[in-house]
Amino acid sequence: MKKFTIVALVLVLCLGALGFGYAAWNDEVDITGTVQTGSLDLSVTAYSGTDVYKILTSDEIVRYHWRAVRPPAPQDSELIAYAIAEMAGDDQVQVTFDNLFPDVEGGFVADWLMQYTGGIPGKLMLATEVEGIPDDWVTFKA
Repeated sequence: MKKFTIVALVLVLCLGALGFGYAAWNDEVDITGTVQTGSLDLSVTAYSGTDVYKILTSDEIVRYHWRAVRPPAPQDSELIAYAIAEMAGDDQVQVTFDNLFPDVEGGFVADWLMQYTGGIPGKLMLATEVEGIPDDWVTFKA
């Protein structure tokens, strides 16, 4: 029995020494840093509109579709309707329609060009509801 007690005591001391040895060699490493995954960058690069004028000296209706720079009104004319896309911020466009009517040759056009220069894929969402205009008058193209 004395031998069993000595063996048990040696095993307990070895187990304790193993715990102290593990604690002495165990270490932690903390790593901190910043990860940059990419960027989203969308900007409006061009826009346009349509102006419709009535020439006051005749019954003629004139339509101008323009890009980026709105031309001056024709001489002796009155602006009677327009569709215009205007920049409303670096990445926003506001489209305004005023006094639209059918049968304008070429229609009313208000469009814009956006350029995406981001480093990761992005998604563009367009509002597709236009109040006060018949659905068959409006076409959205991407």
